[in-house]
Amino acid sequence: MCSICNNVHSLGLYTSQGLNQETAFVEGKVADASTDKKLLKKIDRHRDSVTHIKSEKILKDRETDAITQSLKVSQTLFEERHKENIDAAVKVFRTAYECAKSQLAFTQHSRLIELQGSNGVSCGNILFSDHACASIVEHVGCEMRLEIIQYIVANNCKFSVLVDESTSVANVQSMVIYLRTVFDSEVCVYFIGLVPVALATAEGLQATLLEFLYSVGLTDEIMSSQFVGFCSDGASTMTGQHNGLAALLTRKFPLLKSFHCMAHRLELAVKNAVDTVNPVSHFRDLVEGLYKIYSMSPKNQREINLIAAEFSIELMRVQKVFNVRWVFSSFTSVKALLRNLPALFRHFSQLSSPESERNSKEKSKFSGFAKKLQSWYVIAESCMLKDALRCLQFMSLYLQADKASVIDALVHVESCQNKLLVMKTDAGPSLHKFLDSFDADGCYKGIEIVQNASDYQNFVSLRARFFQALYDRQSGSTILHRAQKHPIRCQCP
Repeated sequence: MCSICNNVHSLGLYTSQGLNQETAFVEGKVADASTDKKLLKKIDRHRDSVTHIKSEKILKDRETDAITQSLKVSQTLFEERHKENIDAAVKVFRTAYECAKSQLAFTQHSRLIELQGSNGVSCGNILFSDHACASIVEHVGCEMRLEIIQYIVANNCKFSVLVDESTSVANVQSMVIYLRTVFDSEVCVYFIGLVPVALATAEGLQATLLEFLYSVGLTDEIMSSQFVGFCSDGASTMTGQHNGLAALLTRKFPLLKSFHCMAHRLELAVKNAVDTVNPVSHFRDLVEGLYKIYSMSPKNQREINLIAAEFSIELMRVQKVFNVRWVFSSFTSVKALLRNLPALFRHFSQLSSPESERNSKEKSKFSGFAKKLQSWYVIAESCMLKDALRCLQFMSLYLQADKASVIDALVHVESCQNKLLVMKTDAGPSLHKFLDSFDADGCYKGIEIVQNASDYQNFVSLRARFFQALYDRQSGSTILHRAQKHPIRCQCP
């Protein structure tokens, strides 16, 4: 009798036409052979027969299914036995995820757990500390990143890497790494890592980046066929023609195309235009002076808040302009200056008055600020900059959006250039509003404006030079030319 065929007994669905089970070996009724040699031949023929081979396969499948079923049963029993603990752990994990998603400090994790407990939600007795929250968030992030990488590898998706250097809150020089790929027919950008940088040279950055990409599951073989784009700012260590990080990666991965971020190029174009036109640089000094007066003195902040309450003005914070921040920040600062103008003028007038308790040096400084805020030229320049920066900030925000592409970017750049050319001779919305108010009663927002004889001609000259400089920096060898030369996605991290 064959024990394997006996256990299987019938081939069932595995049987086929002309295939019959040898009942003699199944039931143990093999007829006595005249010699042992003939019996061995029968056994050998049965061992090599199709029915016996299929019986072996059926037994192996049964054993595999038995293990699988056993694991499922064990898992079900474990979940039933520890249902309360599992449910509590799920709530804790969701709370930690909320801290990360809403950019809350990890120390808020325990407070949120206590709040849920007060509302009758049981979250167990462990994993309440900020360290536990950090570990949970790191685990969830690693799992999400692993899922993205597995999708890219499994579907042979092309991808680009976007990097930028930054300093973390722990004052550690780091590399921010994003990955851009197509998911469900839509271009998506994913943050995949913040990696400490040991050496800030191009070779050191390459070693740091590749080591991280290897650690998440992207091998040289995968990147050689799927790594097609690299985007960064214009630092020499990133985009150096011969030994920059982009050049080093291109030598290693031939399909790779490097690209200088268009949003960064726009910022550089605006900064160069401001540096070219000296009067605009003087305006930057004025705004930075206002920033220092209020950012470094709680007393000045309290006083202007009281004045703003009298005018029913909701103050906006005046930040520095045309520095390392995006154009949007400069627009917000100029907008804040014009909105806060009545409160600022009243405050400086009070501080420079004879009744003020400030010393003579401070009175002189505040008197100078008050006169500048009354100047027709300064207010006209502020309104002109607000109109220009409003146009540029729409362009900057578009270039930073997920949907940005070179085809659409060309249209946006040309539209922005056309608007800048128009404002070279015609007033924008903010400047038009100021000029109408001044022509009506010589005031703007309740402040008597003082105009010198040369102010208008000087302003016309400034406006023409400023808008021409902005136009020139966005033409030729800058943003538009770069977009046409490198037809790949242009988004910045």
